[in-house]
Amino acid sequence: MGFYETLEEFGYTQFLQKVVYESPNFVNLENVLAEIQTIVSTNAKVLIFGDYDVDGLMCIRILKEGLHLLGARNVDVFRYRKRMHSLDALAVQQCIQGNYKYCIIADCGSNNISLLHKLLDYGIKVILLDHHEVNITYDDYTDYSSDIAVINTTLEPVEYSLSAGALCYCVMHEACSRMGVEDDGLSVYALISLYADCMCMSDRLNRSIYYNAVTVDRSKIPADVAMMMNQYQVISSRFINYWFAPRINAMFRAENLELINKLFIEVNLQQNVEIKSIVSMSTVSRHKGECIRNNHIFTNTHVFKFHAFFIFARNYA
Repeated sequence: MGFYETLEEFGYTQFLQKVVYESPNFVNLENVLAEIQTIVSTNAKVLIFGDYDVDGLMCIRILKEGLHLLGARNVDVFRYRKRMHSLDALAVQQCIQGNYKYCIIADCGSNNISLLHKLLDYGIKVILLDHHEVNITYDDYTDYSSDIAVINTTLEPVEYSLSAGALCYCVMHEACSRMGVEDDGLSVYALISLYADCMCMSDRLNRSIYYNAVTVDRSKIPADVAMMMNQYQVISSRFINYWFAPRINAMFRAENLELINKLFIEVNLQQNVEIKSIVSMSTVSRHKGECIRNNHIFTNTHVFKFHAFFIFARNYA
């Protein structure tokens, strides 16, 4: 009996079949999409805040790139400064002092009620996308102000096994679809967040995101992901779990936040290409932890630090 026949006998053949993506019907999806439409049509000033982990970082990349694809050109990201898992009061202060019209918070913030109220009191609209448990309801947010749009998967009537990054992808994918914009590369970020947060990949929605990501044309893989790939690697669980995510986690654990800011927040495509070239041309010894570079002198401090973490994470992931 062959492998496929064995799976068929035990009723597991559905895991080998491609699952078509169907947009989830979140309770407040239309409210969030309406705010995104307003951001794009008015070119409103937006600040994005994401949690301090791989999932939160992927949220930032999905939201920033998604809004850019839709035409928004007035979008900033709050730089990582001190590792925490809640909304930073300094991000709220930046919104107020910088006259931002919107603050988009991802993968945290659901329980930071006083900070959310402060944003709303200063006339700053809030979009909150999260998957963490809360002790309040959707009505508790909107009863204070109608200027907040929240999707939290734990408050939905349907059970979801989504990472925050996958949630952001579902929202931005729907926004792009309605505006006729292709967003192929965003699914790669979403899949990274699903594996990084150990979400159940047998879930139908997650499987559909998986198929969207692994079928992305290589030329459309985001540059900040592609820079860590060699010519033989593809978007897969192995690449994410054993190659990409451990390196990002190593930087977060070491609190080398400036390096993360340089690589993923202050996105410079030319810099990414240069770093990708350095990484791909390097030979790393697993046993000695030595790096052999042919005729290359490290003149960029950030590139050198990234390379050091590249070696560290590969040997100790």
